[in-house]
Amino acid sequence: MPPIPPSQPPDSSAVEQSPARLGRLVGAVYRRWRKAVDQSFRELGLTDASRAPLVALYESSAPSMRQGELAEYLALDKSSLVRVLSQLREMGLVEWEADESDRRAKSIRLTTKGRAMAKRMLGKSLEIEAQILQALSPEELHTTRAALEKIARRLTEV
Repeated sequence: MPPIPPSQPPDSSAVEQSPARLGRLVGAVYRRWRKAVDQSFRELGLTDASRAPLVALYESSAPSMRQGELAEYLALDKSSLVRVLSQLREMGLVEWEADESDRRAKSIRLTTKGRAMAKRMLGKSLEIEAQILQALSPEELHTTRAALEKIARRLTEV
């Protein structure tokens, strides 16, 4: 069997056109989007990282969520979520107690203050999203959303 020749790096034009570059673009869009959100929440003393669990708890049909479920829903590792939840607890926005069915698990819920803050943050987030996406036609938005949802589903399989 003949030896496999070493792969040659593609020329720069091939790299620029490569579908693999999509990951870099998605990452750049995410970072810029998050920066815009962070700037709008600065006056509240919060960030996009703190918005995510507040809004997830606010939109949940259940009165509370287990910490592990919340981490999985947000696609965060538990240690990252613990830091954010601790900050939110210090601010009086969330509280937790041992889960009734599993005393080792924490059940997280919004306080009254946290519910009001989550509602406010959700409104601000939707305003920012509308500003960012106003350049897209409804068809472009639909196509983009469908493609990103398909990619997100695929990522759970990889």
